[in-house]
Amino acid sequence: MNMTPDDYIQSRLDDQISWYSRRSQLNQRWFKGLRIVEIVLASTIPFLVGQITTDTPWLRIIVGGMGVCIAVVSGLVSLYKFHENWEPLGTVHDFLTKFLCQKIEKRDVVTCVALIILQYFSCEIRSRICPIVRFMTEYEHGCQ
Repeated sequence: MNMTPDDYIQSRLDDQISWYSRRSQLNQRWFKGLRIVEIVLASTIPFLVGQITTDTPWLRIIVGGMGVCIAVVSGLVSLYKFHENWEPLGTVHDFLTKFLCQKIEKRDVVTCVALIILQYFSCEIRSRICPIVRFMTEYEHGCQ
């Protein structure tokens, strides 16, 4: 099979582009969904506290439960770092897409992706990205 360098890059990066797109969208959905739950619960508590009377002691339990839910949601957002992963994943997706369309120089893509990896990503995601950067660097040096 005789492939041109551009065909080879396209075949290597297509699945990576779709992976970054899916992961970015997933992290964005989780982040926004959990933050909406947190905001709704937090904004409802002051209203419910004003409604607590001697006739509605059960409302204290509901308000307390809402406070616990807010703490759990906030902890999940911090633990899984949905926001911290969503933006860099989308950025890498955009760079790889532009790389395939050759709208930017290959050297710029390699540099930007490497900087994004070092600055934003957790070890798990770095281990998935590093082979791509290594491939792109080898391709760049092979073409010079």
